[in-house]
Amino acid sequence: MRRLFQMPLNHLALALALGDFAVLWGAGESSSILWHRLHPEVANYASSWQLPAFICLCLISCGAMMVERFSARGQMLVRVLAGVSLGAVLVGIGHLILPIPLPPARLHVATLLVAVPLLCLARLTALWLLDQPAFTRRLVVLGSDAAYARVAGIVAQRPGWTLVGHLPTPSDQDYDSGYLLAALMPLAPEVLIFAHEHDDPLPIRTLVDLRRTGAQIWDISRFIEQEIGRVDVHWLPAKEVFLAQLSSPEPAPAEAVRHLLDRCLALVLLIALSPLLAAVFLAIRMESAGPALFWQERVGQFGQRFRLVKLRSMMQHAEADGQARWAEEDDPRITRLGRFLRQFHIDELPQLWNILRGEMRFVGPRPERPEFVSQLEAEIPFYAVRHHLRPGITGWAQINYPYAASLEDARAKLEYDLFYIKHAHFLLDAFILLQTARVLLWRRGAR
Repeated sequence: MRRLFQMPLNHLALALALGDFAVLWGAGESSSILWHRLHPEVANYASSWQLPAFICLCLISCGAMMVERFSARGQMLVRVLAGVSLGAVLVGIGHLILPIPLPPARLHVATLLVAVPLLCLARLTALWLLDQPAFTRRLVVLGSDAAYARVAGIVAQRPGWTLVGHLPTPSDQDYDSGYLLAALMPLAPEVLIFAHEHDDPLPIRTLVDLRRTGAQIWDISRFIEQEIGRVDVHWLPAKEVFLAQLSSPEPAPAEAVRHLLDRCLALVLLIALSPLLAAVFLAIRMESAGPALFWQERVGQFGQRFRLVKLRSMMQHAEADGQARWAEEDDPRITRLGRFLRQFHIDELPQLWNILRGEMRFVGPRPERPEFVSQLEAEIPFYAVRHHLRPGITGWAQINYPYAASLEDARAKLEYDLFYIKHAHFLLDAFILLQTARVLLWRRGAR
C-alpha cells in the first residue's frame, strides 16, 4: 500500500491505473498522427489527457483494477472490454449532448480500437511478469499455525508475493536473536510478518537484530489490512489504541462540507430521477397490493434510530408474524418486479430523501435493523464501532462483500466497515462511488 493524503492505495492497482493511462495516451497519440496523415486538410488534433483519464475511470468502475481478479485472465479481459465499452458509449453520448467542440467521434473510435488490444497485451504481460521470481516479494511468517494459514490464504489470491517459510512463535527461551537469524538467513525474506495472538511483541533488541536479514518487519494486522482492505478483528493488536483512533471525530469543517455536498447532490438526483421513480411507483402499485414506498426503522449514527425509506420489493405484510428475518436466496416474499429492482438496486433510490434529512450520506456503513443490531452487538466484538459514522447508501463493505444474510456475513462486512472508518477520506469515497457502478453492472450483492 501507498498513501495518498489519508487514502490507502494498493501499489499494484496504482501501477495498473498508471500503465492503462500510458497505453491510452499512446493510443491517442498514434491515432491523432494517423488521422492527420489520412486527412491532411483537417486540423491536427493533438492527443489530450482527458480521454485516457475518462477511460481509466470507466475501467475502475467496471472492476478492471481489482487485484484479486488480476490473476484470472478471463475475468480480467472481460472487465477491460466492459470498461472500454462503457467509456465508448459515454463518449458517444457526450458528442451528442455537449455544447463544446470535441475531436471527431471517428478519431475517438480509432483511439479505442487501437487501445483495446494494447490494454489486453499490457495486462497479460504484467501477469506474466508477476509470476516471475524476480518480481515477487519473499515472505516469511513468524507466528502460530493459524497465522500462517491466514497469510497463506491471502497470498494464494494475490499476485506479487511468494510465501517461503514459517517459523513458530518463539517461546521465552527462543527469543535469542542468533536462533532466529540462523533460521531466517537461508530463507532470504524481504518481508517478515510477525503474528502473536496475545499481543506480546518481541523484545526491541530482537526486532533490531532481525533487521540484519534485510527484511521489513510487519505486524500481521498490517499485512491483512493492506492486502485485502479489511481489519481482521482476530489479529487486532493493542485494541484499545485502535478504538481510541476510531473515536476521534472527523473535523467539523470537513464534515459540514461533506454534509452540504451530499444534500445538494441528493436534491439534484431526486429531481432528475423523479420520472423514473414515478414510473416505478405505478408499476409496484399495479403488480401487488400495498403502498409503493416501504418505511423501516434502522440504527444510524451513534445508535440513533430513524425511518429508512425504500421502494417496496416484497409482498405487503411480508413479516406479518412480527419476526425480523434476513432476505434469502430466492426469497418467496420478494415480488417479480421487486427482484428486478433489487438486482439493480433501484429500490434504494428513495434513500436520497434520508440524505436530504441528514440521516444518511452517500458513502458509509449500511444501517441495520434494531432487532439485528442487538443480536450482532452481543455476538460480534466491535460491532458497535460501525455506528461511529453516519450510515450510507453504498460503502466499502457493499462493494467488497455480497449481501449479508448470516452472522458470519455480518462479521465479514464489519471488518470492511472498520477499514473504511479507519481510512475515511473523500478520495476513498470517490473510489467507492466508482466501484458501486461495478456492483450494479455485474449485479453483485442483491437478494
